[in-house]
Amino acid sequence: MSDAFEQVLLRLRQGERHLRKADIRALSDLNRQQMREFRRVWAELPADTRLNTINTLAQIAQDSFEYCFDRIFREALSDPVPQIRRKAVEGLWECEEESLASTFLHMLREDPDISVRSAVAVGLGRFVYLAEFEEIEPSLAAAIESALLTIIHNPEEPLELRRRAVESIGFSGNPEIQAVIRDAYEDDHPDMRMSAVIAMGRSADRRWSKIILRELTSEDRMMRHEAVRAAGELELQEATDLLARILDYEDDLDIRRDAVLALGKVGGKGAKAILEHIIASEDEDLLDAAQDAMEELTFGAQFPEINELLRLVEEEERRGAGGEDESDEWEDWDWEEDWEEDEDDFLDDEDEFDRW
Repeated sequence: MSDAFEQVLLRLRQGERHLRKADIRALSDLNRQQMREFRRVWAELPADTRLNTINTLAQIAQDSFEYCFDRIFREALSDPVPQIRRKAVEGLWECEEESLASTFLHMLREDPDISVRSAVAVGLGRFVYLAEFEEIEPSLAAAIESALLTIIHNPEEPLELRRRAVESIGFSGNPEIQAVIRDAYEDDHPDMRMSAVIAMGRSADRRWSKIILRELTSEDRMMRHEAVRAAGELELQEATDLLARILDYEDDLDIRRDAVLALGKVGGKGAKAILEHIIASEDEDLLDAAQDAMEELTFGAQFPEINELLRLVEEEERRGAGGEDESDEWEDWDWEEDWEEDEDDFLDDEDEFDRW
């Protein structure tokens, strides 16, 4: 074993809370022999040291592709402390091994802590997505979908858990999931309706476009935020004007930045003009997001035939499934008129908007 690995184990035994860069590097990509030693030491560490270590590694795993702590995270999935298990689940956000999906399924059913089960429900969304590309075994994909649906349809389960299951099932192309999303959107609880909008964005199904457009003018800040993201994920060019208005009148900087990123996904001349304006103005708050969005828009514009092919395939599959547009109820909705009536939250100044 390397001296660096031995040193980090010693520092952990001594209760060290601040891992150095050398420590982080030493804990990345552990081999089997190192994991045996790590497992022995880990079991002897106090809970606060284990939690602090997992929190640190999970944050690094989110921020950097340079390191891999998957073996440590998988070891921590069985930790007696719920917060450690939850952080381990979150740290495995990039792992696509089928064995992990099976472990997650067991945890979804059996873990006694709701926050852990909710994190697992989020993590299973990745495997629902992979199933759409036939990258996991059909039997495993079916088991995951069935487990999530069981959670969703059980009113005795906590709202937080059912919400995360709805969001993850949104990746599924199963036509029956359309009814699940519709029911979630019609739920009495605003948080469940928000999760339905998240699922709509993940569905790659434009049948939800009118609902997404409507929610872009929602009085609820969090719903407005999720609608912005969903508009980008569905590449709704018809949302360009609404996204531009959000850039003008929205107070929440995070929503404005996500509106910029959404413009990069929806594409089109209007979105490009807005992004060019932001970049030229060197707006410190939005410049980085605008540059990233412009890169994505430019890349997408190089292959318009691919996007059109995907759209045609999507429409053909919908017709083949005999699906109806769940958003028919919004067919007659005039968002421009609706916006004008909502003067308390958004000003309607066409002359100001013309500068784009």
